[in-house]
Amino acid sequence: MKMLFARTLAVAAVIGLAGCASTTVKKDAFAKPPRLALITIEGSAHGVFTSDSEDTKILADTVPTCLHEIAKSRRIHLLPARTVMHARAYAAMKNDGATITMQLVPGYKNISIDKERGHLHALAREVHADGFVIMYLNYGENDSSSFGIGFIGIGAKKPNVNIGIAAINPDGQSIWQENWSVVGDHGIVTVDGIGSYSKLIAQYNALTQQACDDTVQHLEKQFASNQ
Repeated sequence: MKMLFARTLAVAAVIGLAGCASTTVKKDAFAKPPRLALITIEGSAHGVFTSDSEDTKILADTVPTCLHEIAKSRRIHLLPARTVMHARAYAAMKNDGATITMQLVPGYKNISIDKERGHLHALAREVHADGFVIMYLNYGENDSSSFGIGFIGIGAKKPNVNIGIAAINPDGQSIWQENWSVVGDHGIVTVDGIGSYSKLIAQYNALTQQACDDTVQHLEKQFASNQ
């Protein structure tokens, strides 16, 4: 499975997100469902040789699906995007902009947790949030098989969606970490890396729904053993 891009790993170093196919929860922060504000959401499909405009369209098609699934969790209360985006404290935060390999979802910012600590506290008071969510979606492909004929490489690739979620409290301390990948069932054949990648892209919305639903189930399982 592919790991999240370098931007995800950089944030991971700050808030403790690491590993693959893992869920970590600070359970005392979930004594009652915390009100969480999504402050950053980025994604990329450069793994399937897309352009920036194609990445933007993929995110526009899949992010609402993902947020809809996560909002179904009975363990958290995800604040509406408009509540966050229209907040004075959020408007006051500096946007560091998207990284080279990632696209920011329109309306959201790439925020430095350390530098914006004061504004984060102000945002928590303004929208009555118990914490914040940073999310990354990586759309790529997995090599399912490959072989060579002379100097020609033949491969089989399947679509892959990797989701990374990091939830923090207003002090920047981690309360929920999720890193999960889902691989599609239907792939394509490539010749020297060239293939019908658009057929992979067409599967991303359903895979995103599955990946985000899985994160909700993983969060629930953290509490099931104590019931």
